[in-house]
Order: sequence, then structure tokens, then C-alpha cells
Amino acid sequence: VLVTSNQRVMSWGNNSSGQLGIGSTTNQSSPVILEVLSQPSLFTVSFDSNGGSDVASMSVEPNGLLTEPISPTLEGYKFTGWFTEETLTELFDFSLEISEDLTLYAGWELKTYQVSYELDGAMNHVSNPETYTRHDDFSFGYPNKTGFEFLGWYLDLDDEQTRVTQRILPAQEAFTLYAKFKALPVI
Repeated sequence: VLVTSNQRVMSWGNNSSGQLGIGSTTNQSSPVILEVLSQPSLFTVSFDSNGGSDVASMSVEPNGLLTEPISPTLEGYKFTGWFTEETLTELFDFSLEISEDLTLYAGWELKTYQVSYELDGAMNHVSNPETYTRHDDFSFGYPNKTGFEFLGWYLDLDDEQTRVTQRILPAQEAFTLYAKFKALPVI
């Protein structure tokens, strides 16, 4: 038996039954060429987190199952799963056997946060948002309360240090703004 540089096995001869070891029989005296099919011992699955936290590559045995990694994180986004292509249209099925090296891509959905207002009887400004995302940029308009001067928006009415004039950075949660007023003198 001879293995060539291009991974072919050449075998001369046969056993007493005329078998070449692959279940076929022959009475040939010339070489029989057999292809050597090699299969990798492990496949590599890489993870592209698309801007999220790093996820280490994993090695999987041929026809083995991939263990789902811990989900990556990305500020202001919700992880939606691992996808088989960069366009994020086909969600990867972790119950499928791995038969090749592959890269999985993280999908993300922008989180939306609630803004609540405690107005103390005032009418809120029409431009004040009810929700926001980490990409929104806005200032808060003044509410209107007849007979009162608006002093500002606060996260806590009892703490002057919590006055808010624009979106709180890097706020990534729902919050409540409290309108503070001072009565105007009666003339």
C-alpha cells in the first residue's frame, strides 16, 4: 500500500478471496487507486457580535451540536439571537448538527424606554416625548400651569441637584420627571 502526496492510496494485490478491503473483488494485478477522505477533527464556530460584547469562538466535533453561548450585550439594545448570515434574516437553529466551519451574527433590537411626567395639574408641552431610545436627542419643553411660574423638571422634587434640562445621558431606563412650580404673585 502506498499513500501519494495528493492523498491517494495505491494498493496492489488482494487477499485469498480477491478482496481489496472495500468489499469489492478483483483479480487485477494492476494498482487500484482509492481516495482518502479526511474529515476535520473539529469545526470552528465564530461569533460576530455586531458591536456587542465579545463572544469566544467554539470548537465542535463533526456532526456535533453547538452549545448556545452566553448572550452578548450592547448598551441600549436587546439581543435577538444568532443568525446564519450578515443580513440577519435566518435565525440559527442550535438543534442542527455542525458539518462545517461557520460564523454566526448577533441580531439587535433598539430598546425603547418610557418617560413619565408628574405635572402637578399643569398641561405638558406637546414636544415632550413619552418614549426614547439611546439615539434620541431632545430637550424638555415647559409645561403650562395658569398662575404659576415653571421652575424646571426634576428627578426628585426634594433634591435641587436632580434638575434636568435635556435627555439624561447615559440614561438607559424608564424614568419620571417632576414639574416644579412657584405661584405667581396676585396683582
